[in-house]
Amino acid sequence: MKLLATVLAFLAVAWLIGTLLVFQRRKLFYSPVRQTIGELAEFGFPPFREVSRHGFLPTGLLVIAFCASAALALDDETLQQALALYALVGVSYIGCAFFPVDSGAPMTGSWRNNIHMMFAIAGYLGGIAALYLLERHLVAGGREAAAAVLRTLAFAVIAGVVLMNQGWLARWRGAVQRVVELALFSAMPLFVLLFL
Repeated sequence: MKLLATVLAFLAVAWLIGTLLVFQRRKLFYSPVRQTIGELAEFGFPPFREVSRHGFLPTGLLVIAFCASAALALDDETLQQALALYALVGVSYIGCAFFPVDSGAPMTGSWRNNIHMMFAIAGYLGGIAALYLLERHLVAGGREAAAAVLRTLAFAVIAGVVLMNQGWLARWRGAVQRVVELALFSAMPLFVLLFL
């Protein structure tokens, strides 16, 4: 199970990166600095179903599979709880695959957009909670340096989510979200290195 979890962690990260690289090029006038990841599959954009089915859905499934296999490989209840919370990141990608955003990814909009945003919020909150739980676990075990790394990742996610929703940063919204996703997705390989 440890080997499977390791492979799934790196595969999930690679799949998301591949999704971004492939589909960013296919959407005319798309700016990864200005536009969110969800806007790659915004409702009405011709290949939005393709982005959802071949990008977001597999990414979410890989994250959940990583969490399940890592949890089965461990006996530590705190780590298993953290993995259950982190699985919400995968659930959010799956939910966002089925409920595309409106153009511009507003915080409120059509019913699809609003459900998309609820899934996104659940993923961010689950990721933050998982990082916090892992950080506390490392502190309790006397591993302060590793805990500091996870604390930094959690702070990056919190700060990024707040900044993404500031109107004065609208031109940088996509870049900020990519920092948040980098922090969230780097947690999987770090989990492998620290706990498996």
